[in-house]
Amino acid sequence: MTLLKTSFALLFILAIACNSTKNSTDSTTEASSTAVETSTASAMMTNGFEKAEIMTSNEEGCPYVLKMVNMEDELFDPINLETSFQSNGEKVWVKYRRLRMANRCNGASPVSIESIQQRSK
Repeated sequence: MTLLKTSFALLFILAIACNSTKNSTDSTTEASSTAVETSTASAMMTNGFEKAEIMTSNEEGCPYVLKMVNMEDELFDPINLETSFQSNGEKVWVKYRRLRMANRCNGASPVSIESIQQRSK
């Protein structure tokens, strides 16, 4: 009987130990993933990129607009958006140049995209 109780106690301790290792590994992986994303964001911003989201526009003159993440209510009309990036909700890093030309649509200033890359979040 004592051997049976000891065996159950040992199995219980092993089960708890295995479970706690799994949780710490998951949180470590999540923390390292967040650290990589933060360093990537810092590097991109240092190189002159800004976070943006591509959105479809209901206006005839500009089919897509860039909604800037760090500038509230700021919309840009990219005149040279590549077709591979023409999808609603696409999250991108973008480097752009403002243009001195008439607006093609209301509420969005025209810009020329100098460089664009997909971003994860």
